[in-house]
This record gives sequence, structure tokens and C-alpha cells, in this order.
Amino acid sequence: MNIHLLIHTIAYSFDVLLVLFLIGLIAIKAKPGAAKYTLIMTWVCVIVFVVSHMLGSMVTDSELSRKILMFNLVDIFLPLFSAHSVFALLEKNRSQRKVLVLLYTIAITLVTIFVIKPSLFLVTSVPKLYFPNYYVPGPYYWAMLLFFFLVTAYFLVWMIRVYSASNGIEKNRIKYFFIALFFGYTIGSIDFLLIYDIPVDPLIGFLFVPLSVIPYTYAALQYELMSISVVAKRALIYAVTAAFIGLILSGLNYFNTQIIVYYPGFPDWASSIILACLTAVAVSFIWKKAREADVLKYEFMNVVTHKFRTPLTSIKWITENLRETAPENIKEDLRDIEAANERLVELTSLLSNLSGADDKSYEYIFTRIDVGAVINRCVDEVVKKAHTKNIEVSFKKLPPFFISGDEQKMKFVFQTLMDNALSYTLAGGRISVEVASSGGRLNGKKLSVRINDTGIGIPKDELRYIFTKFYRAVNGRKTDTEGMGIGLYLSKHIIERHRGKISVESAGEGKGTTFAVVLPLVE
Repeated sequence: MNIHLLIHTIAYSFDVLLVLFLIGLIAIKAKPGAAKYTLIMTWVCVIVFVVSHMLGSMVTDSELSRKILMFNLVDIFLPLFSAHSVFALLEKNRSQRKVLVLLYTIAITLVTIFVIKPSLFLVTSVPKLYFPNYYVPGPYYWAMLLFFFLVTAYFLVWMIRVYSASNGIEKNRIKYFFIALFFGYTIGSIDFLLIYDIPVDPLIGFLFVPLSVIPYTYAALQYELMSISVVAKRALIYAVTAAFIGLILSGLNYFNTQIIVYYPGFPDWASSIILACLTAVAVSFIWKKAREADVLKYEFMNVVTHKFRTPLTSIKWITENLRETAPENIKEDLRDIEAANERLVELTSLLSNLSGADDKSYEYIFTRIDVGAVINRCVDEVVKKAHTKNIEVSFKKLPPFFISGDEQKMKFVFQTLMDNALSYTLAGGRISVEVASSGGRLNGKKLSVRINDTGIGIPKDELRYIFTKFYRAVNGRKTDTEGMGIGLYLSKHIIERHRGKISVESAGEGKGTTFAVVLPLVE
């Protein structure tokens, strides 16, 4: 195998591994639905194309090469699945239904014709450039190309139109979809040039994956978390650097083999040392970048903590001073301000430790606390707000229930659950807090707390994500625009650190929600 073909094979093998990783990520992270499945099918098409292109151009049997390259028929579906996934992600499936039906019909028809008459698509392969065999287009190969580029053009024009009519998060999302697809398809199409005997090395086409698939997948899964331009750029840099290092290592290994064959007296330890040094450099690079990300994360949290706490402390002092001299008719309002300020201080403290919530070093102060009294106080705070929204709260004062725990963090959990119930329950609704204990043996008793509401509910297909960091259900984002999606994530970690369990139930949108917390009691 010549060095050019080796590099070509390694580069495209890297693409396959990367896309397989992203498919696994989508399978785990994405919500079930048309968007998830069409996105997976898009990347499956990429893998089929890359593998058939790589293997078909390597084999020396020209007829076998043609048969392998016939799998490039997936190119017909690649832009179609890609467009369908974006339509679904942006909830535009209905408006594009007729277009999708038409395009799928044409695509299936083309594939059927080419499968029945493969010589219309490709004829026997021949050597080109450094490839033992390469594509030779059949008389109607152009039909696939025409469909490919027409669908891509329609899709890009559609995104431009939707972008101009959108705003906020959706606009940002479409922008990066457009950029990813434009550069991805532009570079990915380089492979077609050599098919028509235009002597352009298709190796550069392997950049299709890092330039398109990585930012596209990130936009589909995580576009709300942070600026995608930063994350996509870093992902691209890491991917290209890793691919470059991999190519160097593989090339040195190849040269080492050739040196041993042609120069038996050459010390084989020399190239081994070079390989070891480059491997150490690669590991050092990856570790350094990972550490940089951690440092930036902690610096950001420290800035947030400092900038938030200073004005919050000022508010606390001012309200305390005002309460001493304020008329009775506004003292209640000042107490509400103090309570809200205290809540913000607690939330700021938890936010500053968000990045370390998974770490055992995340600070907890465990003492024997009366969790019943904690729940009583949290309910009292919610009752005042509920009356102003005409929401009924059903609850009976609790006797002492003792647990081994951190009182401030347990207070945060029950405040979060009750504030959520209040925020997502409409006027005239009802919230109930049910508490029961179970178990009989010493230190074997458990406290069960169920917070029920008659609010907007949670779609069934979103229940599994409700405790995910920064995740918010679609109907929740529309009802309460100020939520950050960290309260339930932190609550889950806090309850688990207290050896308890937290769960959620909902029959669907408009059917209310129930959060259940189970904690071990102590004597």
C-alpha cells in the first residue's frame, strides 16, 4: 500500500470512529422522536458512504470495487435525512410534509432503478491517481448528483428564509446548522471531482466529518447550554489535531516497518522512541486542553459568585435597616424581599458549586436535622405566594422527622420542588404535600414526601430528561421563561448524597406532576 493510500485510509477510518461515537451520543442524549431517528439515519448514511468509498477504492479487483462503491447510493438519502432531522428539530415537519413525501418518493424511485440496473449508476472501476480502483460513473449517475444538490440547495435556501423570520435561540441554532451543512457538503463533495477525471485528491474530503457532523450534532443536542461557536470550534480543533497526530503516528509506524524490511541493520528502538515521544506529546496536549476547560469553568463560577454575592449582601443589610424604622404596612413586604434575597444567596452558593456537584469533595455538613420542620417552613413560604395566584395548598403540619443531612441543602431541595409546583400550576389549581413514614427496624425507617400539583404537566417523552443539567421541558420554557434548568439537577444530587431517592411522575401535558422524595430517617 502506498503512503498516499495509507493516509487516505487512516483519515477516513478516523471519520468512521468519530461518527460512531456521535451516534452513540445521540442515542443516549436525544429525546425519542423523528428528529432523533432521522439524525441517526443521517450519520448512518455518512458511515456507509465513508466505508464503501474507503474499501471500494482500496481493492484491486475492479468489479468488486464497483460492487462496493454501489453502496454510495446512500448519498441520495443523506441530504434528505439531514433536512428531515432539522425540520423535526425546529418543529416544521407539518409545513414541510408534502415536500418530504415528494422527496422520499423520488429518492426511493432512484434507488430502486439503480439497484435493478446498477450499470446505470456505476460501471467497472478503473485506477485513478494513487487508487487501485475508483468510481466510473454510469450514464445516469448524474441523476443522483442532481437530486443530491437540488435537495441540499432547497434545504439551505429554506434555512435562510426561516433564519430571517426567527429570533433568539432558534436563530442561533439555524445559523450553525447552515454553516455546518454548507461547509460540510462543500468539502464532502470534493470526492465527486475525481469521478469525472478532475485530478483533485479526495483526501481533503475527510474533513466533512469534523466540519459538519460535530457542530451539527452539538447544535441538535446542546444548543441551549452555551455558545456553540466556542464549543464547535474547540471540538473541531481537537478532532483535527487528533486526526493529524494519528496520521503522523501511523505514518511513522509504516516507515518503521519499511526501514526494518529494507535496512535490517537499522536500530528498531530509534523509531520506537520517536513514537513514544509523540504519544506522550499527544496525551499531554489532550490533558492540557481538558485542564484549560476546567480552569475556565471554575473561573467563571468564581466570578459569578463574587459578582452576585456583593449586591445580594447589600440588599440584605438595607432591608434589615429599613425594617427597623419602616411602617407596619410595609414590613411584610420587606420580609418577602429578605426571603427572596436569602433564596438568591443560597442559589448563588449552589450555582458556584455546580461544576463540582458530581465530586465527593462537594462540601456537605451533615448533622441530625428535623426535616419535618424544614418542610413546614418551605410550605409556609409557598402558601403566601399561592394565595396571590388563587392556588389552593393542601398540607398538614408535620411532627419532627429526623435525618442525617445538610439542612441548607435539604431546604433548597424542598423549596425547588414547591416553587416549581407553584410556577407551573395555573390560577384555580391545587398543590398538595403528602408525607408518610415507613419501616420498622432501628434506622430502617424512611420518610416519603410527595408533592402533587394540577399544573401543566410534563410530556411523557421528556420525563427521563427532567433531572438533566440545564434541561427544561418545552411547555415549561413557555410557562416560566426565567428558569435555568439546574434546580432539579442539583436536587437529585443532594438527595442521592443523603442516601435517598427522587422521582417524577406525570400523565402528560395538562395533567399535573408529582415529585416523590424518599429519605432514610434516624432515631
